[in-house]
Amino acid sequence: MLYETLFLQSLIFTLIVEVPLLFVAVRYVLKSEKSVWDILATGLLMTALTLPYLWFVMPPYLDMSWYPLNAEIIVILVESAVIWYLLRIKPLYSVIISAFANAASYLLGVLLL
Repeated sequence: MLYETLFLQSLIFTLIVEVPLLFVAVRYVLKSEKSVWDILATGLLMTALTLPYLWFVMPPYLDMSWYPLNAEIIVILVESAVIWYLLRIKPLYSVIISAFANAASYLLGVLLL
């Protein structure tokens, strides 16, 4: 299968897992009144900003033996900044939400794909 096809599968899978988790975390765990559209846009943007870098830009620059850990740390930091900035959530909560959503999509991806 083409690498680009695997990327598209990963993109769709990541959106299916992470956007609902972001929604549940913001609306029901943090009990925020952020609009559905704001949360959806944030989820789409955070994935659109990080997944292409994870797949196409970072691999040549990171040690592949530590790639999943290094790459996920970078992604978590970037996504938490997006969540914090767009949804105005406390920075610590943004990091926790991003880490949880990324861990879920990564682990589910390893198990299912």
